Amino acid sequence: MSGIDKRIPITIVSGFTGYGKSDAIAHILKSKAADLRTVVLTQNVDRIKNMVESAADCVQLKGNCGCCSFRSELTSQIYDIANTGKYDYMLIESSDAADPEELAETVAVEMENDDQDDEAEEDDAEVDECERVAGEKVKQILKEGGLVKFVKMDTAVTIVDGEKLLNDFHSTEFVGDGEKNDEDDEEEESTLTDALIAQIEFADIVYLNNASKMSEDAKMHAEGVVKSLNHRATVVQVDNAAVDAKDVIHSGLFNPEQSFNPQWLQSVKNPNGGDSYTNKNDIESFVYRRKVPFHPARLAKLFKESFHFIQQSDAQDAQEDEWEDQEEEVVEDKGKGKAAAIEEDKEEPAQMDEITTENIVDAIDRKQKSVFASLLRAKGSFWIASRAAVGGAIQASGPVLSAASGEMWYTKIPEDEISQISPDEQKYIKDVVFDEKFGDRRQEIYIVGGPNFNRNEVEQALDSALLTDDEFNTYKSIYDKQMGVFDKDEELSKAFDGDSEFVQWVDDLIMALLDQEEEDEQ
Repeated sequence: MSGIDKRIPITIVSGFTGYGKSDAIAHILKSKAADLRTVVLTQNVDRIKNMVESAADCVQLKGNCGCCSFRSELTSQIYDIANTGKYDYMLIESSDAADPEELAETVAVEMENDDQDDEAEEDDAEVDECERVAGEKVKQILKEGGLVKFVKMDTAVTIVDGEKLLNDFHSTEFVGDGEKNDEDDEEEESTLTDALIAQIEFADIVYLNNASKMSEDAKMHAEGVVKSLNHRATVVQVDNAAVDAKDVIHSGLFNPEQSFNPQWLQSVKNPNGGDSYTNKNDIESFVYRRKVPFHPARLAKLFKESFHFIQQSDAQDAQEDEWEDQEEEVVEDKGKGKAAAIEEDKEEPAQMDEITTENIVDAIDRKQKSVFASLLRAKGSFWIASRAAVGGAIQASGPVLSAASGEMWYTKIPEDEISQISPDEQKYIKDVVFDEKFGDRRQEIYIVGGPNFNRNEVEQALDSALLTDDEFNTYKSIYDKQMGVFDKDEELSKAFDGDSEFVQWVDDLIMALLDQEEEDEQ
């Protein structure tokens, strides 16, 4: 009997307010096959209690976003509930903005002690008392074996409004309270489309709510979109969010190896090349693969003409943080003159265009007039001619496309860092994509297109941004020169005008490489 798993199973229910998430929770509680003692963690305690006349307890959910700043509070709360001995099952109703993957990681991933966080707390005398207490509780949980000793993930459920699903990929709405207007409110940084994709990609079961109001074509397309984003998910059509408990309670559907390995990544890493994935629902997905770099100016022009183009810049974030720290010190010292001097000396980094409703509305109009009108999702890595050491990471959802620093190309990773790459990834690189001259440099972007998607036109548009034969010869001549990677990047940037369209990329591996070059020179 010692082999019996006594951990409390957890089902996470995701979805947007008004799409049937709370109704789904109510149906689960009303239809549970066994008389399970169930607790619901929710931010809508009163609503759930009013909907369900049962013995189920509702607890105000803390730290629901799952991000680092709240994870310790959420961990502590789940641990306390599990240790009451009162419950057989736990339901978590996530907020609109919560990423279900991050919530599941809190439950299912082995906890590690973060010494850096401990040092930060010691240095910060103004750490919130609640955070401090939660941090102490996490240390206690670690000593007892971590949260995985008390609870386990069972099912990830996502409720979508079937009628609105395709339109939501062109939405101008934000999750949270509305348009992003508060830098401290992380929930408002994501568009509804971003949050929707995250919820679908991680789900074990996706419920198409209001199915009876949908045409057969709409049902077919909606299911096709879900399957293109997540092949493993079961798609169920319902009305009034009538979710049956037997489908989501003790289902055992959660599989960490599959759940934490999203569909787009599986398709990209397909050793057979991952050609077209057109499914029976008239939704097409494929992997755009090329072994020629993009010209930075033409690529940026294509992105800006077709999307709301934003960029992630660690360099800009670090610079702004440094300015804020300096100004706080000045305020404390009441040095107004010094503050003015700092303001004057600021060298403004490349500004990232903010995600606002106005910008998204404008982007939707541009996108609808482009070859990308029916594109629903794009994610992967790209090779830009002006960067020798590191690739770019691209992500498009609806009318928004972002670019950022991705992984360092395999050939440039210092030997002592290669061990951090999984054996499967190393095998894929060596056996499938490796080139004797350029290593693993390539374009590898997973693309999902909705109804009326024209793959050929999309590929032609992307191909037009690649280097021409003459430009590629110029690239090769610079690439072959014996010089440091940063000198090489500088020369490539001069050769291919337009690199300024891409903000500075900063990566720990690049900095490690810089340190290595300095050591070699010495």
